[in-house]
Amino acid sequence: MTQSGASILPRFAVFFVVVTMAFIACANDQPTTPQVCGNNKAATQLAELIKTHPSQKREVLNCNSQLSKIAQKRAEALSKNTADPEITANQIVAKGGFRFPDYYPISGNQVEAVAKSAANSDSVLNHLVNSDKHHNHILGKGEFFVIQTELGVGYYQDDDPTNETQWVVLISQAWESPKYKYTQKFAKPAIRGPDECYDKKQLRMSPELKEKCRSIANRSKKKD
Repeated sequence: MTQSGASILPRFAVFFVVVTMAFIACANDQPTTPQVCGNNKAATQLAELIKTHPSQKREVLNCNSQLSKIAQKRAEALSKNTADPEITANQIVAKGGFRFPDYYPISGNQVEAVAKSAANSDSVLNHLVNSDKHHNHILGKGEFFVIQTELGVGYYQDDDPTNETQWVVLISQAWESPKYKYTQKFAKPAIRGPDECYDKKQLRMSPELKEKCRSIANRSKKKD
């Protein structure tokens, strides 16, 4: 290598390090997308009230964009009276693409709280918290509800004044892959030789049988 070629390499290395550090710095300066629990101001306000309620038992409530979309569509369907009464909340959430734990029933409601005709988010929260049906779900009371940490809220006000304003709160636990995977292994069955191979007296009396049994045993070990 020539002297000029040797001097180029350190310069290139320094240039590469500088460019890499600048790229990392720019990446770190990129603004993160803020979490949004609802697709409009009213829904977001209600979500914040739920998260910060003094009696909230959950240590954290994560905004979930998937649940927010489902809640918004659900609120619109309920307001317009187009929701199928035969389809339950769990089915709607699953159909919307959110996966909850496998032990949740396919049909039923372990995830949804609704309110209608409320003037604002404070009124909705007051109704839900004082509802025997929704109280534990909203505030995360009990072993089942406290681990539901994914939140999405929907609010819809139709142009038709005859349709009631609708609020939908979805709080659920997200599915997680098993932390431990157990694989049961079975030992290969032992390959038995002729019954004579287990008769010590016959083995002592017959060198041919002894050699035959030794050969069978060696083949069995190779297969294992």
